[in-house]
Amino acid sequence: LFLVNKGFAVASIQHRFSAEAKWPEQAYDVKAAIRFLRANAAKYNFNPDRFAVGGDSSGGHLAAFLGTSGDVKEMEGNLGNPGVSSRVQAVVDWFGPTDLTLMQQQSLPGGMAHDTPNSPESSLLGGPVQERKDLAKTANPLTYVDKTDPPFLIMHGDNDMLVPWGQSVILAKALIDAGVEVSMKTIPGAAHEDPKFRAPENQRIVEEFVSRFIK
Repeated sequence: LFLVNKGFAVASIQHRFSAEAKWPEQAYDVKAAIRFLRANAAKYNFNPDRFAVGGDSSGGHLAAFLGTSGDVKEMEGNLGNPGVSSRVQAVVDWFGPTDLTLMQQQSLPGGMAHDTPNSPESSLLGGPVQERKDLAKTANPLTYVDKTDPPFLIMHGDNDMLVPWGQSVILAKALIDAGVEVSMKTIPGAAHEDPKFRAPENQRIVEEFVSRFIK
């Protein structure tokens, strides 16, 4: 809402959750949403060449995935507007998972058990994470990183018991190594979905980042 108040056009896109569908259906959903919005940009009066995506937790994962997998043919799906680009021009990722196979070893003491059959990650993949490594690779934004990716703003708390802080660290490193512009902010002591993320200072950081690439 704070971005709407700053003059940005904002769309809240929907996707199927893991109880309804397994990966990569979520990828197809969000890419179809980008293609729909771009195909209908004139109707809604916004610039089809200036798209930013953002989200937190699973939404951060999908935002990062969109950022690195733009126009990757095998991940596009066939839900509408074929031939329209799914690329975005900026990404805001708040504490999103990346490499699902590393979450267990990166987890803080007492944190979530990610490799169990009933973990959120296993539910997404349709089976235990370590038994679905090939599928997990297709869900990993790092898989698609290259120098053409858009700028990223990554924010993560170092007391996150659900999505380890290291998930954002490895994404930032991969992007930097590829020559992509990255800003990463660690919020000391912040837990998952911590109110600190929505403090005025952090909203200002998001606004300034998005403004650089969208306005």
